[in-house]
Amino acid sequence: MSRVDVYHLTRCVHLPMIEEEGLRTRADLSGMLGPIDEFDVAATGTFAKGKRVSGWVSRDHAVGQADVLGPGLVSWSVDANKAVANTASRRAELEPAAYWDEVRPLAAWIADGDLPEDLEVHVNVGVRAKFVSLLAPLATDEQLGDYAPLVAAVADEDRLSPRP
Repeated sequence: MSRVDVYHLTRCVHLPMIEEEGLRTRADLSGMLGPIDEFDVAATGTFAKGKRVSGWVSRDHAVGQADVLGPGLVSWSVDANKAVANTASRRAELEPAAYWDEVRPLAAWIADGDLPEDLEVHVNVGVRAKFVSLLAPLATDEQLGDYAPLVAAVADEDRLSPRP
């Protein structure tokens, strides 16, 4: 099964440091872990106690969470057989333990057909991730002020998003 791109949001100060080794780029994501809460405690197996990195398969859905999680947009790819997923809407509806009881491998979601827009992916690699893309922090036109037209003119979706 091929790898799947996922998107993660964090505060800009938490954007990971990049380490380059030849043609391989790695990022230390351990600094992105916030305080362990009841959701982390309820996770099962190797995902328990915050030993995971989470993201969404939809960039649009991720960008929609910027006001809550922060405007630092990070992307990386996951092995669909090693990642688990459930929808963010189920996370909002269920108690944490029930949410974790419903998670399935990302590969099973892919086999079902089109992925839900709010599919939340969890990888039990809480320290390092390969093939990371650091995207520019998301900024609104109000935050950019007089520079908004200039940023909109030169923005490249892979490198800079002028607005969420």
